[in-house]
Amino acid sequence: MGREGISTGTINIKNVEIPGHYLIGEWNRGFYYAMEGFNCARTLVAAACIGAAAEKVLESGIEHIKKRKAFGMPLAGFEGIQFQLAEDHTRLESARLLVYKAAWMFDEMYKKGRFSHAEINKAVASAKLVAPTTAFDIIKDVLTWYGAYGYTKEAGLERGLRGVASYIIGAEGAQNIMRVIIAREVLGKEEVS
Repeated sequence: MGREGISTGTINIKNVEIPGHYLIGEWNRGFYYAMEGFNCARTLVAAACIGAAAEKVLESGIEHIKKRKAFGMPLAGFEGIQFQLAEDHTRLESARLLVYKAAWMFDEMYKKGRFSHAEINKAVASAKLVAPTTAFDIIKDVLTWYGAYGYTKEAGLERGLRGVASYIIGAEGAQNIMRVIIAREVLGKEEVS
């Protein structure tokens, strides 16, 4: 429904022996390496939601409400739209800062050994929790500013809405998974079953 350019699938391999010299990292640590990869992927997903989706769509929406007139005045002159714009702008900036923080911490961990995996997990999950829903809400608002045209395939907004929805529902971890990670890191693993 959403990420039309990305194919997914499953590969099952049984009864295969791989020579030891092909081992990457430590034996039986593959799961943990994969989980570290999720932190990188989640940060990139959050960044894409903020930049490629929310920011670009909001810029388009701002241009539209400045030009489009209703009842003899630009849509930008109506408080209802101004208030939505103010909220969208503020949420976008907040989400952007969470994404920047997660990316910076991730970078600092690998370059300088700063921050624990728990701190990185919490920052990344926070960015991934907020960015897709922020992008979805901004696209939805801009879509309504465009009126019926916003609903058409020609406008391109519906495609962005569907694409961002995939990051809310499950790609790189659903929203409730991000909540579990954040709660686990805030409370401590011993408090969360």
